[in-house]
Amino acid sequence: MSTGTESTSTYRIEPLHGAANYNVWHIKMRHILIDLGLFKYVESMASPLAADKSNESAIEIWNEKDHKALSTISLRVDDSALVYIAGATTSKEAWDTLKRMYETAGTISIIATRWKLFRTHCPEGANIEEHICTLCGLCQQLAGQGQVMLGSEFSTILLTSLPDSWDLFASTIDKSTILDTADPDSSKLISKILKEDLRKTSKNTSSEIALSAHSNHNHQGSSIINNHSHRSKYNANVTCHYCKCVGHIQKEC
Repeated sequence: MSTGTESTSTYRIEPLHGAANYNVWHIKMRHILIDLGLFKYVESMASPLAADKSNESAIEIWNEKDHKALSTISLRVDDSALVYIAGATTSKEAWDTLKRMYETAGTISIIATRWKLFRTHCPEGANIEEHICTLCGLCQQLAGQGQVMLGSEFSTILLTSLPDSWDLFASTIDKSTILDTADPDSSKLISKILKEDLRKTSKNTSSEIALSAHSNHNHQGSSIINNHSHRSKYNANVTCHYCKCVGHIQKEC
């Protein structure tokens, strides 16, 4: 553990921007303060030695540590949020103010992200890979809010979000694939889905090519028959008995 003299610049965390990243910031900031031996100042309203006016040296040390804790917090708050604790005189005052400001809003933000994750469904004919990327992005957003989702939970959400035409594929997925603890990011399941999507796409493309070739063949055959029929009406060796034109047959005059 740090002795408290270590520079706080050695700790690199994303500054607090607001409710969106408050939960993660709060956890990391708490551990930084603990490691620096400063969290006890955040927990106390005032110096426990304040009543003892005779121990001015101890009170001065306490206040110095409290100000350092306040500085440690303030230096890791974005300018947009710093305004709320600019007037704070103790680390506890700043800590509690930020908690009141963002903790509830952060919880609402988590609920909203989870709701969107559960409600996202891939329609028939849509791009499967783009759909998977959307779900992964929402999962990462939750992780950024301090809510790391288990791979098994994400796998279940992913399978149930696929179009109805994928029901047979989903039924063939082994339970061990979904509950595989060695695959926390569901990469094995995602790989299987992408391979199946490629197979489906290739099959559909082949069917379209075959249908197109069949249609062209029928069209060409009809053209040949029509042309042959047209040419059969003309014969250079025949002279019409009525108009004396070469090539006519009698019934055409």
